[in-house]
Amino acid sequence: MNDLVGVLWMMIGYLPAIVLYLAGIAIAVYRWRLHPEVSAFAAIGCALHLAGTLFWSGYIVLQRLDAGAANAMTASIATYSMISRLLSLLGTGLILTAVFGWRHRVEPGR
Repeated sequence: MNDLVGVLWMMIGYLPAIVLYLAGIAIAVYRWRLHPEVSAFAAIGCALHLAGTLFWSGYIVLQRLDAGAANAMTASIATYSMISRLLSLLGTGLILTAVFGWRHRVEPGR
């Protein structure tokens, strides 16, 4: 029981990010008809961030709940970290593309 309470307290730290990514996906889906391409980039970017956060938090939960698994998984922490960071980097790239990629070039002096 004590481990479960510890895990729940650890997961509270991830909750604001998870809510933010879900809100980003919801907003992108809501605005899909106005800007389908931009919304697709934004939704996929937020989904990748969400996947990276859930992947990493799942790793931490597994370590916390099973001490035997923690020893076996310690060697793979670099792999888990790399996958989580890669998902976040791809997500950020897609979100930046959604924000800046659709804009039209403005001629100087206008």
